[in-house]
This record gives sequence, C-alpha cells and structure tokens, in this order.
Amino acid sequence: MWLFLFIVLAIPQSLYAQIDGKAFLTVCNKGQVTVEVVAVAMTSDLFTPHWEVEGTSIAPKACEFTYEGRGLRQRVFLGFGFKNSRGEFVSGRVSSVPDFGKTSYRDLVTATMEGATERTALQALSGRSVCVHPDRTLWGTKDQTFPAAGNCAEFQLGGGAPVGTGGFHSLSLVLEFRPGASKCSTGRNPMGAVSFDCYGGEHYMNVSANSATGDVKVTEGTAAGEDVSSDSAKSRSPLTEAERKLRAAFLVELAKAYDESEKRKAAAASAADPLVRADAARTAFEERQRRIDYTAEHTRNIGRIRDLSEFTPQWLTSRELLYVRGTVSRVELSPDGRKPARLYFTESPNAAFVACLSPLYFSNADVNGFVGQRLEVRGRVAQSRCGATVADIQVMVPSMIHNLADGTPPDEAILPGMTVPPEARNAASAPAAKPAAANPTIVPADGAAIPVTTRLRVTLRTDVDLLRAKAQGTFQASLAAPVTLPDGVIPQGAGIILICLPSANRQASASMTLHVYSVSAGGTIWQVSTDNGTPADGSTAASLFRGGTTLMFTVNGSKTPVTVRR
Repeated sequence: MWLFLFIVLAIPQSLYAQIDGKAFLTVCNKGQVTVEVVAVAMTSDLFTPHWEVEGTSIAPKACEFTYEGRGLRQRVFLGFGFKNSRGEFVSGRVSSVPDFGKTSYRDLVTATMEGATERTALQALSGRSVCVHPDRTLWGTKDQTFPAAGNCAEFQLGGGAPVGTGGFHSLSLVLEFRPGASKCSTGRNPMGAVSFDCYGGEHYMNVSANSATGDVKVTEGTAAGEDVSSDSAKSRSPLTEAERKLRAAFLVELAKAYDESEKRKAAAASAADPLVRADAARTAFEERQRRIDYTAEHTRNIGRIRDLSEFTPQWLTSRELLYVRGTVSRVELSPDGRKPARLYFTESPNAAFVACLSPLYFSNADVNGFVGQRLEVRGRVAQSRCGATVADIQVMVPSMIHNLADGTPPDEAILPGMTVPPEARNAASAPAAKPAAANPTIVPADGAAIPVTTRLRVTLRTDVDLLRAKAQGTFQASLAAPVTLPDGVIPQGAGIILICLPSANRQASASMTLHVYSVSAGGTIWQVSTDNGTPADGSTAASLFRGGTTLMFTVNGSKTPVTVRR
C-alpha cells in the first residue's frame, strides 16, 4: 500500500498532458540536506525560442517533478544547489556520473541533424552557470543567447511576479542530460472507442548532497524512488559495432545527398529572375484560388462547433478538434502559479467539463478576466486530467481561446468567394448574434497590399500532417509577429488560413506543401501567395508539424485587402 502511494505521489505531473515527443525528469532526494535542482533548457513553445531556468527545492526523502520538455533533440543542463555546513548556498559537485544509457535518434532526419545516431544520455558538464534563488527559481531569456551568470548579486528580473525569495546566487551546471522522448499512438480499444496511448519519456534520478564536502551523489532512479540495480543497467543492449558502423556510413551518405540537393536548389534559385518567379507564383496562386472549395472548408469549421449546454461524453471520441462554447462561471487559479488554472462553465454546473490553461501563457489577471465571458475553447476533448469529472480541453496557447464578445472568429467568418447556405452562416454565429445576411457583400478596404518578399511568422493552432493532408485542405494559425505595411501594421495574433498544395519537388518526403492563403484582422482580409513554410527555429522542414510550431513564409504575391459586409 505504501509503495503504491509513493509511486502516485512521485510522478503525478507526468500524467498531465503527455504528448508525443515529451520528456519528463523526476528527482528524489535520498540525503539529509534540502537540494535545489536547477534545469536549464531551450524551449520553443512560445513564439520565440528561448532559454528557461527552473529550480525546484526538494526536501530530504521527497520526490519532485523537475523538467518537462518536448522534442527529439532535447538538451538539458542540470545543477544542484544547497547550503553547506556554514549555511552558505553553494554549487554541488558531481565527481561520478552514473550510466543512464544511450538516447537513440532512430529516424534518419533527426539523426542527420544531430550528427549521430545516438548520444550518451547523461554526462559531465563544465563552464556554464546561471543565477538562481536559493529556494526555487523560474525565469527565462528573451532570445536564444545562453544566460551566462555574470554578477548575480546585481541580477534582476523585469515584469511579472517573481518566483523564489532572497537574492540571486551563481550556480554551476554540472550535468548535461539528453532525455529520450515519449512515443504516442492512436487506436481503438475492444469496445470501439478511440484510445491514445503513450510510452517512454519518463526519467528518474536520485540525489544525495553532503553539506560538509559539497559533493552530490547522483544515481539513476525508478518510479518507486529506488536506485536502478546494476543488473538492470547492464541489461541494456547497445548496438553492435557492425550495426553502429553501418548506420554511421548510411548517415554520411544521407548527409552528402542532402548537401548536394541544397546546393542544386541554391544554384537554381540564384539563376532565376526574381521578377519572373514572382509573376509565376502570382499566376499559380490565382489558379489555386479558383479551385478552392470555400463552402466545404467553411462547413467543416462550422461542424466543429459544440455548445457546452449539449455536452455528452461522446465528444471524447471525436477525431477532430472541437470548438466548445460556454459562459465562464468561475476560475480556479494555481496557488503557486506553476500548475494549470481551471475555467468552470455555467452550462456545466457539475464540472463535467473544464478548460485547463497553461501557466506559461496565461497570467492570473488574464484568467480572472474570463469570468462572465462567453468563450470558444478549441482543442481535443480528452478524459479529465486537471479536475473535471468527465472531460477537459488543455489550452496550451492563447490562440486556442476566442472571446465571442469580439465577434465571430476569423476562420469561421465568411471569406471572399464563398456561397454558403443561410443555415450554415447562422451556425457560425454566437447564439445571441443576428443571422448573417443571405448575400454578403465584398467591398475594397482602405489599405495597402502586403509587400512582396515580406516575411510572415506564423504559429500553428493544430497539428499539420503533410503525409495525410489533402490538396486544398486548410488549417488555422495565427500571426506570431506584427507585419508592417506602407500605411499601417497588421497586429500580432491576426488570423491566418493555411492551405495545402501539391509539392513540385519529386524528391520531397511529403506530397503536399503548406502555404499562407489569407491574413485577417479587424474584419479586413488580405489574400496572399507564399513559398512553403519552414520551421522558424532553423530545423529541417518536416512532414509533421505540431500545434504551437512557428513557421516562416515569404510573400510572393498579394492583393489589396477587402472587407466582408453582411
């Protein structure tokens, strides 16, 4: 019984929002001295990739969740701070690094980017330090520059409520951790219901600090808080030398082929006349516009809307994202600001359904402002993970919530070229709104077109799988950075509609490419044509983009904006 309770208490956060590619680290303090475990890692969940510094104090005999990240190439720097026998906060030394095995990169694209098929999961680190509070810490940088410690006595954070107390101290980071990520798959259980199963991604570490010597003993742990036995560690089956050589040789050839392909593309691009390419892109864009079935796309979006007063557990089996509408009755904030806040709804008085808001993106003031508002919350409805009695939606980014008092969300509004039946238009409106006119009028707006060569930074609202996407299929996104026009600015957060088009590159892994179709803000819509999107973090373009990923597009052609009047 006690063992079961220990396991439950040791890893509760790993059960929250486990997504394909996630990695988690739980640390147990096996010693007699409280230890602050500091994890420093690069994150790109926000619009701009940046470094995040998080320190968690772990009392003796306690276990705490210390790291959560996402991606196949995660790299985490770890440090251990505690008070020595004189009461001074010091950086712990790790003289013996345990064997945590190898982290393998089994898909060739990731292995090529990493430059190896596997890496040692845990190894010693030197030469890096950060500023931390002596009890707990949470802060981040504004860009990808590593936050060198400098003079921590004068270090200050700007904006927001501080996490931790006392002044800042320099802490040496002594371990580099490359965790293996979780793998998830969907299927159906024997009853026919859709199931979502994940495995892997969980890592456990035990530490013990010596306040007299400043040393920290680190061992690999288990979910039950025990040390991994030597027999279990030896049972890991590494690749044979022949397998390693074969994979290394294959990666070398793959890298050569990739470099040659990039050189050919660069030579072809430099040889082409930019004006000719722009004209061709504009012609292709206009041809694509004529083939788009706006009515079908609009009908699909409207079909996702669900009113919370009609909630049923059958929503859990939906294969698509749902747009759930309800009025917020109250909010429940996280006491320490580190766990999701909860939104409760008037239409669900028994808390059968709640919305859970990530603390990284929503402040307490933001959440309190939702009380009394009728919202549309977008995402996958899943079995309750944060306090609902039946189901919830995990809200990871602000673009997943729309205040219906501001009008119909842009991607549900009627766009130029649509011929939509009145009943479909009415379904897109909030219950209190008047039905749309039978024949919306499209009129020119006062404003300039988006200039050619403008760079659009776009954040996806949903997953986009180019291997399974259909030609002319559309997806919703938002503008991650404002766009400057000759006569004004399109603000950050503007609605973006993306479209899938057949790839012209026969060597590409996916048959479709992703392009921006339109940008909308304040009732004004700009139609554009762009090149295919590439990851903003500089990583190799993939066939599967997760919701929250930021992509970069270059405008090849644009029309002057229009406004839809009903």
